[in-house]
Amino acid sequence: MKTAILGAAAFAFGLALAAATRAAPERPAVVTADKLPGSGEAPAGSLCTGGAESPMEVTITPERTTSSRGGEILEYSVRLRNTTSEPIRGRVATELVTDTGHEVTSPELGDIVDITPGAEHARVHATPAGLADGFYILRVTSAVVSPWDASTGVAHLYLEVQVGHIVPLDMEEFHARSRANEGVVR
Repeated sequence: MKTAILGAAAFAFGLALAAATRAAPERPAVVTADKLPGSGEAPAGSLCTGGAESPMEVTITPERTTSSRGGEILEYSVRLRNTTSEPIRGRVATELVTDTGHEVTSPELGDIVDITPGAEHARVHATPAGLADGFYILRVTSAVVSPWDASTGVAHLYLEVQVGHIVPLDMEEFHARSRANEGVVR
């Protein structure tokens, strides 16, 4: 039930941005995962909203961890890059859920940003301090409108908390070790 509500919320988020600017047919999203430059371990999540001719690329990159009284915090950047020769308007919502889909943080809706051709917009976010040991999914839902298209998509960054330390994981390791696939018949 919660998955259906989250899916409906993501769909409504995309519709709201398209209606607020100018609407066009939605195209499917293509999601890829890349390694963080200079590191063989920390994966970055990326999403090309809209497929091969996407107007926007969304990248989630772990930046650094810091210790606080409440526990470790992961700072991560969300970058929106205009991949077209036309200006675009985009918006993201970020949220953290457990490997079983339970909400840890409510979706945080970002500002609507206008991005010129070839430029990017970045914003740094942080996980809450004191996450319990376990597996988490940092989910970024994006919506974009260009002069010729409107689309939505979702990018993920997979995390594990081990003895209070936050460790980014690639998708395969996350699915092999977490409870995300419990109850799934193969």
